[in-house]
Amino acid sequence: MSRSWRSTLGVVGAFLWVLVSAFAAGPAQAAASDGPHEGGGHTMVMPPAPPGARGHSTRAVAAV
Repeated sequence: MSRSWRSTLGVVGAFLWVLVSAFAAGPAQAAASDGPHEGGGHTMVMPPAPPGARGHSTRAVAAV
């Protein structure tokens, strides 16, 4: 192979590498949902804590 041919292949390879990395690092898009949603979020409501749970420290809760 001649030196100019290897340089051309190197430039083309570098260009393809940059092109692929640009598409791989692009912003992600969410999949289409079943129906229209206004606001785009979900609200989850958790049940209240048991009556005896008020005396626990934050360290004990974090350990669990």
